[in-house]
Amino acid sequence: MNRWWATALILLMVCTCNAQQIVYSNLRELLDGTGDTLTTLQAVKRNKSQILLMNGGDYRIECLDNPGLNRFLRMRCYAVRIDSALYVNCRKMRYKRYRFGGCFAPAWQQGNRIYFTAQPLGQAAGSQFAPLDEPRLGGQVGDALAASALIDVRVCYEIDPRTGRSHFVGKERLTELLDGYPALQDSLNKETNESAEVVCRYLHAMSLGAMQHFVYEGILRPTKQEASMRCRLEISGFEFSGDGTFVLTALPETGSNRKAQMWAGRLYTERGDAHDTDATVWCLVTSDEKVLCRFLYVDTHTLLLLDEHSRRPASKEGRTLHLEY
Repeated sequence: MNRWWATALILLMVCTCNAQQIVYSNLRELLDGTGDTLTTLQAVKRNKSQILLMNGGDYRIECLDNPGLNRFLRMRCYAVRIDSALYVNCRKMRYKRYRFGGCFAPAWQQGNRIYFTAQPLGQAAGSQFAPLDEPRLGGQVGDALAASALIDVRVCYEIDPRTGRSHFVGKERLTELLDGYPALQDSLNKETNESAEVVCRYLHAMSLGAMQHFVYEGILRPTKQEASMRCRLEISGFEFSGDGTFVLTALPETGSNRKAQMWAGRLYTERGDAHDTDATVWCLVTSDEKVLCRFLYVDTHTLLLLDEHSRRPASKEGRTLHLEY
């Protein structure tokens, strides 16, 4: 009986794995999420020599148990999703008059927009990384030399959902996408390059929602032996992210000999305290990677200071911060 249960479990795991490996024949299928499920697929990272000699994307997609399907993947497949990773077929991509070659490039979807990273092509992308005083050759020879010099460089492209054409995502296009995110736009203006690393960071931040800022204030007295302090906790973070940054300022009450103190660092959202495994807890970690304290997130307007063992106090007096704005 145990053997039959083990066999059934293995089959279930294989079916689940296969269900997460989807092939899309065109852009419309990708946008609609209506691809076909295949057998086991594998994404193989290409080395620099292969990319330099054959051009194309960073990955090769293979069907392990059906080699005959590999030709379809190379020539006709538009995109492949393996688990949570998405790859687009560079053979189907176009940037102006340029082709990206073969193989697959890593991609991701935000709403109805598809982005992918690949080598810079043409002057609109490649010139962003070449020194201004560097002599340039025209034609295909110049393009080949530029590509070899930028073998390690990746930039970001956006696929037009109507035409299927690829567009370079530089600071100009990124500024348009960040409309409604003034803090991110201000930060973008200080960037000095348009690499995929920089662009992807802002696209990811945009998917987390708008930047928010909260201020909590109140009187805290961590222990009976300590004097009360008037505390101000400033928190900044993206709307859909559980993490952020904080600045905690503690001012001594009138007549106290204690000095004002200030801490800053990262805020992390944790799940559960000593009383409730589903409780939301904010953990404040200073810049030197030490846990400063933990607050129970009671609601939008109230934070409750926990002890070092994440236990709630018997009384809320001297342990509560309230939202000011």
